[in-house]
Amino acid sequence: MKKSLTLAALAAAASFAGPLKIGGDVAGSLYIPSFDPSEGTTAKIGFGGKVAPAVEYALNDQTSIRANVGYQFVTYSADIEAGILGTWTADITSHLLTIDLAAQYAFIPQMFGSIGVGYDVNLSSKMKMEGIEGDDDNKANPFVVSAGLGYKLTPEFAVTANYSFPITGISDGNGSTTKVQTVNIGVRYDMGM
Repeated sequence: MKKSLTLAALAAAASFAGPLKIGGDVAGSLYIPSFDPSEGTTAKIGFGGKVAPAVEYALNDQTSIRANVGYQFVTYSADIEAGILGTWTADITSHLLTIDLAAQYAFIPQMFGSIGVGYDVNLSSKMKMEGIEGDDDNKANPFVVSAGLGYKLTPEFAVTANYSFPITGISDGNGSTTKVQTVNIGVRYDMGM
């Protein structure tokens, strides 16, 4: 009798399970900045990480919409031509608020792809150059497009890879423009509501 009630309760819970999932993503990041070559600045690949709580809504068995708001930390270096002073190295660290919206499609039950758009809000940036440290004046907030792949190891847990490219560059107001590409590789956990 007790076993029958437990099975009935599980069946009832499953029947009320909706298309909404909540969860989050945790990823390591490769940060690939590129400057206008005419400015004499070259950048090196940087590193960082991202944490993003997320909500996902299934439109059907294969298609869903996923939204997240997260925090991303990045750090990279750039070599700056300083005329007669030679080349100086600037170390830049930024803290970003990321807002992303993506459409996902499951090719097979375990594997899915995604395309989306995002907006990165620069919360703060610090620059250290030749022993001098200060705030980076760059407060621009670029729009990005993204594409990604994921593989579900279990119904709740997946590994993911995502590539973001800026639609708009970051301008510091002095004619210097940066475009930053990002590669995130991480894990995802979701649970149904």
